[in-house]
Amino acid sequence: MLRRRVLICGFEPFGLHAENISAQVAESMDKMHIADCEVEAQILTVDKPGSLSIAERLRKGDRFAGIILMGLAENAAAPRIEVLARDLLDFKIADNSGRQPNSQPITGDGDLSTSSNAEHWPYKSLHLAPDLSKDAGAFLCNELYYRTLQAIDDATPCIFLHLPPADKCPNPQLLVRQCVENMLADGPVDVSAAAIVKDGRFLVARRSLGQNHAGMWEFPGGKCEPGETIVECLRREVLEELSLEIDVRDRIGIWLPRLEGSNIRLNVYRCVPLTHSIKLTVHDKVLWCQQRDDLAWLGSNGDIADAVTRVLDAM
Repeated sequence: MLRRRVLICGFEPFGLHAENISAQVAESMDKMHIADCEVEAQILTVDKPGSLSIAERLRKGDRFAGIILMGLAENAAAPRIEVLARDLLDFKIADNSGRQPNSQPITGDGDLSTSSNAEHWPYKSLHLAPDLSKDAGAFLCNELYYRTLQAIDDATPCIFLHLPPADKCPNPQLLVRQCVENMLADGPVDVSAAAIVKDGRFLVARRSLGQNHAGMWEFPGGKCEPGETIVECLRREVLEELSLEIDVRDRIGIWLPRLEGSNIRLNVYRCVPLTHSIKLTVHDKVLWCQQRDDLAWLGSNGDIADAVTRVLDAM
């Protein structure tokens, strides 16, 4: 039986640094077994090809049970688990190729949230008591994180771990191992949601009597099946729930609500209908909205409606 893989990445030294703790940790964990997975280490160059390398592997079909990206935070006093990748390049120093972009977006599509459920981990109980951070900087670490999250099209959890210098970070391998264990053992339930848009409006549906959360409004979608990508799940769920065929376009965002004690990773994509006749199976009503209306929204669906409205306003 082929063992599942966890990818752990670190960077080569940069700037005036002769060593990079992230590369040292990754190399030391190569081939290690964690739960039912084997670690694959990859050391990345400190340049644009390095920032793109994991995304390129994912787009070519490489699949992992989880991905941990690491880098050096030279002024940090404690490790940081980054849960947000910023859509920003603003290098205070040049990378190893001499590139030094200033105050420019990576894509212009906005920030990206982690595809893991790290915000629900008992992270302060982990080795070295890491901080949870929403500022991954604007250098190569952030660029790598952003481009990797952008390329993930399935349920692969991914975090970025910023490590302080070695003298402030004893036995970082233990922390990385604990992050992998949390990623694998307490992984969220992956759910897809389709923001179906047409003529400047988006479709939402009300759960019918007899269904969980009856009377609540939501974007159509559902739980991903094992081995199913988010796009495959969206197409299947919308066909089952609304009898609509859809074209899945760009990702709007990832939400991490908690419903009935469960960790949910809600993946929302903009979609357009390819057919037009709607037949309801788990809902009793649909609405085409131009903005967030005063509805009984289920979980994060009201916030998603706001995000979809912003996307439509920008189109």
